[in-house]
Amino acid sequence: MPNLGRNGLVSSEKFERLKVILLGDTGVGKTALVKRYVHYIFDSFENERIQMMPHVPTTISRRVGALDWYKYTMIDDVKVAMQIWDTIGFDGGHNLEAEEWKSADCCVLVCDITNETSFKSLDRWRNLFIVQANLKKIETFPFVLVSTNNDRMDSKTVTDEMVARWCEMRHGIPHCATSAATAENVSKAFEMIAREALAQKMGKKELDKIFVEIFEECECVETAHVSRSRSRSARRNAASAAAS
Repeated sequence: MPNLGRNGLVSSEKFERLKVILLGDTGVGKTALVKRYVHYIFDSFENERIQMMPHVPTTISRRVGALDWYKYTMIDDVKVAMQIWDTIGFDGGHNLEAEEWKSADCCVLVCDITNETSFKSLDRWRNLFIVQANLKKIETFPFVLVSTNNDRMDSKTVTDEMVARWCEMRHGIPHCATSAATAENVSKAFEMIAREALAQKMGKKELDKIFVEIFEECECVETAHVSRSRSRSARRNAASAAAS
């Protein structure tokens, strides 16, 4: 495991840092999902246990309205340090600072296939993120839908068709059906999330690189223009001196 720096983050610059925020109704299994991914364990009473824990493991840090989890992994030959904001409670996330919303590389919307209300709440959570993060290009920002309790098909009230239609109508949001209880597709879901976040971050870096190159090119043109002006001025001064 890599050395941890301040606030539990990887100290090495060789890791690509990704910030991911999970949003969804209370009880949909956000914490169980992250716990299964980070620590490979499942506890149906995990939410209650975490609230009562006097000491939190180094992979978790507390903040008002959320728990921070950290996962260090490899995605397509890229070393990744993923910071996962697991929002807590019905109004989880409202108390996050504005910059924390804006610095997210991906927003994960979570619903429970046995709870249709949680599915109907997805737009509210998505709109909350759009407003808080002050998104300008909604269609290009990476959202991912993760549905939970896929092992409880006998209690399923949210159909595949409902999910597919919802995703299609919102710029083709990718979806992954999971079960924290059986670990079904949990790693697959977070790998999908990481790839979406990496694409977003790499895109920003590429744009920044282009802007820097344009700026440097403009600066070089301006410098060359100033040099030519100074050269012409020097020649005029020399000519005037020779004439006198």
